[in-house]
Amino acid sequence: MPNRWKTLAAVLLATFPALRSVAQDPMSVEPLPRPGDTVVWHVVKEGQTLLGITVATLGTGNLWKENHRLNPQVKDPDLLRIGQRIRIITARDPKARDAEVTRISRVVKARRFPDPAESDARVGDRLKEKDGIRTERNSSAELTFSPESRLLVGELSLVILERVDSNLRGVKRESIEIRRGEAEVFARPFRADKSEIEIVVGNTRAKPRTDGSGRLQMRSRKARDGGGAKVMVYGGRSDVEAAGSTVHVARGMGTAVPEGGPPAPPERLLPAPTPLSGAASWAYSNPILRWAKLPGAETYRVEVCSDRRCAGIVAQGTEIRETQWSPERLPANTLYWRVSGVSPSGLDGYPSRGRPLVISSAEPDEAPPSLSLELRGTGKMEPGSVLLAADGRLEPVAEDPLSGVLEIRYRWNDGSWKSWTGGGLAPPDGETQRLEVQAEDHLGHISESWTAQVHRDATPPEPPRVEWAGPKA
Repeated sequence: MPNRWKTLAAVLLATFPALRSVAQDPMSVEPLPRPGDTVVWHVVKEGQTLLGITVATLGTGNLWKENHRLNPQVKDPDLLRIGQRIRIITARDPKARDAEVTRISRVVKARRFPDPAESDARVGDRLKEKDGIRTERNSSAELTFSPESRLLVGELSLVILERVDSNLRGVKRESIEIRRGEAEVFARPFRADKSEIEIVVGNTRAKPRTDGSGRLQMRSRKARDGGGAKVMVYGGRSDVEAAGSTVHVARGMGTAVPEGGPPAPPERLLPAPTPLSGAASWAYSNPILRWAKLPGAETYRVEVCSDRRCAGIVAQGTEIRETQWSPERLPANTLYWRVSGVSPSGLDGYPSRGRPLVISSAEPDEAPPSLSLELRGTGKMEPGSVLLAADGRLEPVAEDPLSGVLEIRYRWNDGSWKSWTGGGLAPPDGETQRLEVQAEDHLGHISESWTAQVHRDATPPEPPRVEWAGPKA
């Protein structure tokens, strides 16, 4: 063998010791570790088995078969010789996982770490660790980690995937940071599924788990008033930790965490309000949605969605103090709406079931009703002045082709308003009074007032005088 080949062989044998055994015995090749595994030599002690060594080293016995593969000379993993040298795995890089963007509503942006620039998110995009998703107003996104777990990102939110991997035990791990806005996690794991989910909001960490119901649903939000967190558990349970203190939040409970402080004692979430708007179809895009007053609710939250489970937000109203709300403009489509009460501590109660909302026109109803007054009987109408005879009356006529007329009301001489239910309007005989009439549609638009001085003269006219001059000569 030329000297240069001998030198190369010596270098290879020094760099890869396993080649020495190959050179001596081609059948004694040591199996190579899998990429990402850290493998060291271990000297067997009395009473040790391959499974016991694996558990002691890694904390789990899941990889004992992999350790057996690395040591083909071991015939029986339960019968190791004292002093025997074997190769074992001491560390394995976590299996990389990702989240898929499975739903987008309106304007959603994606961030790819480490690039700070944003791009339009698309259904089918895969997000990895340190990537993020951002939603704008009346927008939402759904991320799916596995067939068993998904995350719904609400409007005006920024969510970062801090960790998405699996550990040595095969446990799926997701750590999601809410830097702005809110996110809601859903999970219905299989019986054999193992997963760890952590939601981070500022200094608050929530670790939701399933309970006896076999499902998990938890909403977390970063408070808009400068910090703190709100955690609401609708299904399953969760431990919420902040400022060195931990509270256990059971299903149907929630906790408010002040910025820099510990979690407040859990409080019961409000039940769902009862929707009252009965019409399922609207000829305009800004209907008024109404619901019954809910005891204990300080404000309300209304969501209009493209699907019944409200994964696609179309419009949303928050901090509503009345028991009705009208969106600015909805698309012409079949939509669903739901309402939830919000407690004084800022915790969202259970939402009502999604109710169908069919919008047949994308045009909003922004105009008030048209209003006029018609003269019935004898009289004379001029701008700002009306003269009525004994049989004369004024009758209001109002029209609103979209939302319809809710009420016509009138008053005399700036007195109290009365609802007009039919019939003619006229002041008492011989009097002059100021009449004011308004019309309101179902969206609260009020027409301009019709105003005039009305005088009623019930005195019958004198018969015409006829002078008789007698017979003509």
